[in-house]
Amino acid sequence: MVSRRTNALLSLLVGLTLPLPAQRPAAADVLAPPPAGGQLLTAPGCAVGVTRDRGETLLWANGAADLATGTPLTERTRFYAGSVSKQFVAMTVVLLAERGRLGLDDQVRRWIPELGPHTDGITLRQLLHHTSGIRDYLGLATAVGRDYADHFTNAEGLALVFADTTLDFAPGEKYRYSNSGYLLLAEVVHRAAGMPFASFASREVFRPLGMDDSHFHDDLRHPIELLAMDYRATDSAWVAWPLAFSAVGSGGLYTSARDLARWGRNWFDNRIGSGQPLIDTLLTRGILTSGDTIPYALGIIRGTHRGIETREHTGGLAAYRSAILQFPSAGLGLVMLCNHDQAEMDLLRQLADGMLFEDFVAESADGG
Repeated sequence: MVSRRTNALLSLLVGLTLPLPAQRPAAADVLAPPPAGGQLLTAPGCAVGVTRDRGETLLWANGAADLATGTPLTERTRFYAGSVSKQFVAMTVVLLAERGRLGLDDQVRRWIPELGPHTDGITLRQLLHHTSGIRDYLGLATAVGRDYADHFTNAEGLALVFADTTLDFAPGEKYRYSNSGYLLLAEVVHRAAGMPFASFASREVFRPLGMDDSHFHDDLRHPIELLAMDYRATDSAWVAWPLAFSAVGSGGLYTSARDLARWGRNWFDNRIGSGQPLIDTLLTRGILTSGDTIPYALGIIRGTHRGIETREHTGGLAAYRSAILQFPSAGLGLVMLCNHDQAEMDLLRQLADGMLFEDFVAESADGG
């Protein structure tokens, strides 16, 4: 049920869209439900979910899932979620740690001895915080001329990491975002759980939370139902950008706005593992060898927006874009999934501003 105040706030945000070239249809509005006349189906768009601590969930979508067929986006449309996937990897690792199947301070070579001796001393915790120094496998792929958006697998990504003999820095010395850490963590889960990572995530996370639209896509032979095609913008048209990427861990999640909103709500009332203690572990920020604390916790970034604590992560590959943003003190969670490369994830902050800050709403109403 959408409250009268929420409807008013959303209506004030309708005009806040990116300016796009006149030759190409503008992407569907991100910040408000489609008007009574129906969705825009001549351009891609986004699906959005908003959850409140009192139990209210708002879901809407605007734009085309497939421009060729005019299929509309819905709250159940599946999008590629990119690096938002990392939250689910972190959850499975901590869940296995709670069960005594692994330790967060285990050395990664205990689980993956194929790694070279230059990785001695690197722990799972450092992989989770991006402080391991292991170089990003996507960068390694690009360096050898490999298009990782085209039929790229875990095996190929791991082979690149295993063959590399150089670290970017000494373990724990710095924070540097590296997709290799979460690729390796998915393999650790595979070995510790005794089943493929995708299967473990489905059984232990998606099913308990009722996330029926979600899966880690580790087999390109299996088609994805209700899939949103992704589109890159040119000056004159939206051009399909098919994605054939089956590496899971650093990415690989396909999900819907409905499911991602359920995941976001679970951060406020966790129904997996030990409950709140598991969430507390996920929210533990990384500490460098210097003693400095970094914003990146376990698959989620902690920060502030206009003086209010936030938890967030974004993702993207090819033309897909995704974001999750939470304001824990306000009990507000927002998620966004888009199928075009012009989506600005900062628009989610603008939507939050309209729900949290009266001065922003007043300025918008006055045209200021």
